[in-house]
Parts: sequence; structure tokens; C-alpha cells
Amino acid sequence: MQHFVFLWFYLLFINNIVECQRKNPPRYKPPPVVCHDPSIGEHSKHAKYVITGHATSGGGIGNSIVFFPNAFIFAALTGRDILIGDHSALTELCTVLTCGYPRVSTIAKSLPDPQSRTFPQAKSIKVYDMGEYFRGDMLIDSDHVHVDGFLPHLTGWYRYLENNTEPAAECLAMITGCRNGGDISCISRYALQSWIRGPFASTFSDVEMSRIKGIPPYIMNGLLTLPHAYATRFDVGIHLRIQFTSFEKGLSATHEAYQKEVKDWLEAPLAEHIYKVFETQLLTKLEEAKDPDFVSQDYVGNEVRDLNKDPYLVFIASDNQEVKENFIEYLKSDKSPVSMMKNLYLIYTDAKEIVHIKNIHNVKTITAGEGIMDLAFDWYALSLSNVILNYRTGGRLLSTFVHSASWTSGNMEPTNKTAPIGKGIGCKAYTYDNKANKWDMFWFY
Repeated sequence: MQHFVFLWFYLLFINNIVECQRKNPPRYKPPPVVCHDPSIGEHSKHAKYVITGHATSGGGIGNSIVFFPNAFIFAALTGRDILIGDHSALTELCTVLTCGYPRVSTIAKSLPDPQSRTFPQAKSIKVYDMGEYFRGDMLIDSDHVHVDGFLPHLTGWYRYLENNTEPAAECLAMITGCRNGGDISCISRYALQSWIRGPFASTFSDVEMSRIKGIPPYIMNGLLTLPHAYATRFDVGIHLRIQFTSFEKGLSATHEAYQKEVKDWLEAPLAEHIYKVFETQLLTKLEEAKDPDFVSQDYVGNEVRDLNKDPYLVFIASDNQEVKENFIEYLKSDKSPVSMMKNLYLIYTDAKEIVHIKNIHNVKTITAGEGIMDLAFDWYALSLSNVILNYRTGGRLLSTFVHSASWTSGNMEPTNKTAPIGKGIGCKAYTYDNKANKWDMFWFY
């Protein structure tokens, strides 16, 4: 069902474009495509910028990340470089992880005073405005633009630019190496990998290291010190997005109302049902992980996986620490076949408290500064997972936190969701629809 919802939005978006083109001639002369790879430094004192993540602290980090490819595409087609807006969810993540683009404040301090004062004058635009600009229906007369949004399904806007459509596709194909400039998922992978370089920006303290449970030292070292493209991958990542009302409101986990919500959920039949469904799917995906027909990137030829040398790695995350630990206890209990498996590591963060990043102040105060690090580690580990299993209360909606992580890995081969993992797509993510009692793959273009 979720696929049809996104398709409906996408078709509505395209229909609006077509209708506007049919009824109204361009108001301005359409600008040419100015092809430029924002991830390759060509900075000069005359540089123009796309600023993304600006003032998005009111939303989740997943919202900002799934939107990022739009910022990259617009920058690539207008000859602009990219900056991360200050006081945003992206900024917070980039204080912990090594990112490919600097902040506005960093660049501003490196420019003469008159130029540094031009950033507040930047025009704010949305995805629809990007297409309007290239079709000649909107004028953007400022060097710098703020771009913002949270809907990933509109990323194909560059395919409907009238006379600029072909130059845009050719430009993006040249920059990204994606064989077809119309392969939106491939271009999105390139964009996201240009943003999240990895590894972690600073060395973990002993206290921070101790909060990462179940992980072999050599794998921990790889995660913390190697770039994202070199880091060890997880066989399966699991994310339980329960969406407790108290969590969404920013209440502390010690609040009486929050504790009651968690207690009621854990004691209800739904909890064990979800655990059982995830246990079954986890076992299926681990069995597939041994087969290069499902996961090509971990194998040379058709060698059989030696689990003594290459054990299963499973990362578990949730938006509630108590739920996370309860699920792990279930998997480790005698009644779970997962507990009987040798050469398997269940890895997770022992967070002091999990707080939604839209409440950035609470993330920094309630968690004594640990929240950003824990959030970054969870997202980073999920983005390194070959398979992600996700549940979100409500069933049909996707968690953008997981969606953004699942879109990040992969290479520039054509997107093909039926091909083995590592052939184009680097991660296949599935969400469990409890109402329909079925698993659906996260959509790709």
C-alpha cells in the first residue's frame, strides 16, 4: 500500500507540472544548465551556494537526509557548491560524523565581511521551485539559496524541465557515473555518499566505547576509523519505531506517563507478536546472507561463507531503549532459535536515553550530550547494513530515519531491486505492515 501512496503523490506532482506547462507559457527565459559536481572542491571567493538543512531542527534527521539528493541535484545543475545550514539536524550529525560539506558559519568566517553578510539574504525554495526555475516560471536572483523539504518521492523533478531535461540528465550522468541520468536511485546514492564520508569525527572515549554492546574490537575499530566505503558491513540491521506519544512530545523516559506507555506496550500481545515476526524474518535473511545470489558484495566467486572467520553481524536499534533491550533479551532467551546460533553477534547501543532530535535541546540536556553520539551511531550502523528490517507503529508509513540509511550504500550500477545486494543497491530494507501481516520492500525509483 505504501508504494501506491508514494506513487499517487508523485503522479500528482507530475500532473501539476504538465498542467502548468500546458496552460501557461514561461514567464522568464529558462536558464541553461550549469554542470558542476558539488563534491569536488572548486571553491573561490565568487562561489555560489545551496544551503540545506537550514533551520530544520523541528524535524527528524531522517527527513533532512532523504531530502538531501534534491539539494545535490539543484547544486549540480546550477553551478553551486553545498553548505550545511547551522542549527539544524544535519549540523548535529556532522558534529559527530565526518561529512563532505562544511557549515555556513565555517565558510562565512573565511570570507571578507561584505560576502559573509550575503548568506542571510539567500532565497528559500522547495522542490517544486527547482523545476519552476529551470522551466522559466520562477526567477532566482540570489547567489545563495536555502533548500528544504522532507519528501523523497519528488527527487525526479529534474526529469520534467522541458528543453532543460536532456542537458540535466546528461550532466547528472557525467557527474555521478550512473549509466542513465534518469536512474534517480543511483543519483541519490551518489549524492548521499558525497555527504556522509565517515568515519566518526572524533575518537570515542572509553565511556562511549563501553556503551556499544556486543561488538568485536576489530569491527569497532573499523567503524570508528575507516571511511564509510571501507567500514565493515552488518548482515542485518533492525529498527523498531514505536512512536510513543511521550517520546514524540519530548518527555523524559523517567516521566510517569512515558513509563506507563512503555510498560503497557511491553505487556500487550503486540510486543511478542512483533518480536516473533522479526525473529522469523531475521533467520530468513541470515540464511540468505550465506548465498552470493542474494548478497554479492561479500563474496569472491562462489565461495561458501566461513562463519568462523566471517560471523553474522546484526545491529539492533529502536526509538526506545527499554523496548530495544527487551527485544534483545527475547532473542537471547532459550525459546529463541537465534540464541542457539554460533558465530553471531547482536550489537546495540546502551543509550542513557533516546530523545527525538527534533527536540535538540532535550537531546543535549536530558542525555548529557550522549544523545547525538548514540543517534549518529545507530544511523551509521543501519546505513552499513546489507538488509534492514523495520517496524513503525501504524504499519504502512516508512521511517525516514531508516529510509535514508537504506538509500545510502551501493554503487553506480543500474538500480535493480531484484539483483543481489551489491549490484547497484547496497541495502535492501523491508518494513513490516502489522495490519496486513506482511513485509514490504522499501521502494526505489
